[in-house]
Amino acid sequence: MIVVTGASGYVGSHTVKRLVEMDRPVRAMVRGRKGAEEEGRLKDLSVEWVEADVTRPETLGPALDGATGVIHTVAIAIEKGGRTYETINYQGTVNVVEAAKSANVRRFVNISQLGAASDLPYRFLASKGKAQEYVAASDLDWTAFRPSVIWGPEDEF
Repeated sequence: MIVVTGASGYVGSHTVKRLVEMDRPVRAMVRGRKGAEEEGRLKDLSVEWVEADVTRPETLGPALDGATGVIHTVAIAIEKGGRTYETINYQGTVNVVEAAKSANVRRFVNISQLGAASDLPYRFLASKGKAQEYVAASDLDWTAFRPSVIWGPEDEF
C-alpha cells in the first residue's frame, strides 16, 4: 500500500492517478475526504481514503498503518489562515517521517524544492530545506524530488 499525503493537491492528485493507472494499491491521505472524494481531482477513483492532517501527529499512525511506502506531497507555497511554512512544510514533514518510522514504513519519497536550503533567508525555501534535511537524516530509504515549478492542467497558476 502506497500512502500519498496531500492526495487532493495538484502534485498529489496526479501522483495518485498515475499509481492507480499502474494498478498500485493507493491510500489517498487528505485533510477533508468529502470534498476530495466527491468534488475534487480524485473523483471516481478507486483508492482507499483516509483523513489525516500533517499538523496533527495523532492522525498519522492510522493513515500509515500497513503501508509499504509514502509519497509526501503536502506543502504550502503561500501562508494563509494560520498555516505557516514552518508548521506545514517543515513540522508536517517531521510528523510524517516519525509516523512512517513508527509504522515500519521503509520507503519515503519527499517532494522538496529546487534551491531549498535550511540556511536561506527565504522562509519558504528554508522550510523545505529543513524538511529535506530531516528526511535525509532519518533511517528511511528516501528519495527527494527537487522541482522548480510544476504546472499543467488544473494547476494553481
